[in-house]
Amino acid sequence: MKAFPSLAVVVWLAAVSAAPAAPGRPTPLPQLGPTPLLYVLFNGPRGMKIAFYQGAAPVREFTTPVTVGLRPGYISRVRISGFPGRPGLTLFPTLEVRGTLRAPPELPASRYPATFRLSEVDVTHLAEGAMLTKVIYLEHPHKAFPEPGRVDEPIELTFPADRDLLNEARNYGRPVLVVRIGDRETSEAELRRESVPNTILFPDERGLGLPPCPPQLPWACFQWYDPLIGPRPARAGAPPEEECLRDGGDAGHPVGFDAEGRLQGVDPEDTVAEYSDGDGRKHIACSNRVCLCVPRFGVVATEARLEQTQRTLIPIVSHGEQKQEQLEARIGLLRHAQYEQPVESVGRSRPSATEGVVATSVVGRIEGLQAVSAQLLTSDLTGVCREQPRPVDRPLCLCKSCDHKAAQLGDLVTFTITYSNQGGRPISDVVVSDSLTGRLEYVPGSSKSSRGAIFTTQENESGSLILRWSITGKLLPGETGTVTFQARVR
Repeated sequence: MKAFPSLAVVVWLAAVSAAPAAPGRPTPLPQLGPTPLLYVLFNGPRGMKIAFYQGAAPVREFTTPVTVGLRPGYISRVRISGFPGRPGLTLFPTLEVRGTLRAPPELPASRYPATFRLSEVDVTHLAEGAMLTKVIYLEHPHKAFPEPGRVDEPIELTFPADRDLLNEARNYGRPVLVVRIGDRETSEAELRRESVPNTILFPDERGLGLPPCPPQLPWACFQWYDPLIGPRPARAGAPPEEECLRDGGDAGHPVGFDAEGRLQGVDPEDTVAEYSDGDGRKHIACSNRVCLCVPRFGVVATEARLEQTQRTLIPIVSHGEQKQEQLEARIGLLRHAQYEQPVESVGRSRPSATEGVVATSVVGRIEGLQAVSAQLLTSDLTGVCREQPRPVDRPLCLCKSCDHKAAQLGDLVTFTITYSNQGGRPISDVVVSDSLTGRLEYVPGSSKSSRGAIFTTQENESGSLILRWSITGKLLPGETGTVTFQARVR
């Protein structure tokens, strides 16, 4: 049977054939699109040094902390030494780069490095002959731990040695780097032979040449997805799910009123408002969704330590007999039924003037089935749900915005929620509710309202808070109000 090259090898061959005559010459990295490198911050005890190998090229050694860019799909070999109080201890980790950030063009990936950190406990166990494996993953916001995060010291989970760390990491996000460390001594020649040139971007470099061989982990360059339901759905041009926090709208279970008229179904990330129209009927309005890009990495680790055990084995004589038996079975007819989902449906619908918009605010009044007009006030990182024509008796419009498009861990961001009466009759009993995701921590005392309001908070299931503003008085036609608050990114 004829063997066909993998897609990663074909792409590499096409890049090599299109490259100039001097493949080793550094070429500038692309300024737009997903980053071709995974930036990794190496950190450890004070004085720890790390040396990088790239074939026959000179060895580059740095004192940690240091950040370098690693090309996905390749395996890198490094040497770590200089541990305080352990002059003879030298480690030779293997780095498997299995992914990278898929950040928007405005987001420089070098500002959001994945962190590989060796703690004092790790060094002690490695000196005693332990085998350490760590998988660094990009955390999914919906599965984030409601704890403050630090770039130089990410949240780390420890699992037993018999667990598959890659599968464990996929439960929390997207694996990007696998580090394996043992006590095996490695020669200088072996380190050079197992490394590939032009796969590491050092702090004093601006570009990389093409590597002389295709990726060693070709499958690692492609996204894992469920084999039955396929990849996660995403809007065209929308940022990836792991890189950005989304807040606002009604993304989870639909919000509604229970039998006693109380608002239910406000899930983390939801931003909604309840109000009463001129006839006293209660309604719900949902805001748009805002996007805040702030990637956060986590670590899952496992450790295999040498243990001394003693066992006494006693020889035992055992006898057994085997007989031949005839087994007969009859299986009756089974009924098989299969349901197929219709592929195409044909029907008629009355044309209307409804127009979907993507913007941060809606301009103009909505009467009956008139078209919705909009203005795009910010970049593509802030989007608005598709608006449907709002009946005259449900006129409240809710809009949410953020003063940042990207942030760092620990930054303060300000959210603004604007509500307006775009109908022809007054509305009353306006209550704005915002349930924060676990990655956002409300800053006490930062709530402000342009109109009289009673502000309350309540814990939610994500480890954060539900913020509520009960607006006093009536909201006359054309009137607008705003509430603002600050949150710390964790």
